[in-house]
Amino acid sequence: MEKQILNLLVEMKDRLKRVEETVNRIESSQTEDVVGLLKVTKKKQTLKLII
Repeated sequence: MEKQILNLLVEMKDRLKRVEETVNRIESSQTEDVVGLLKVTKKKQTLKLII
């Protein structure tokens, strides 16, 4: 019984690590998207000021 619990805990730890890695990748991707949107917005505003 104790061995089963230990195995389950190890498995859950591995799963949690994969979830954390996935969340980090998603957060990085979202940050890049926001930076890209801010750059586009700034370019549009600059063009409006020039025109």
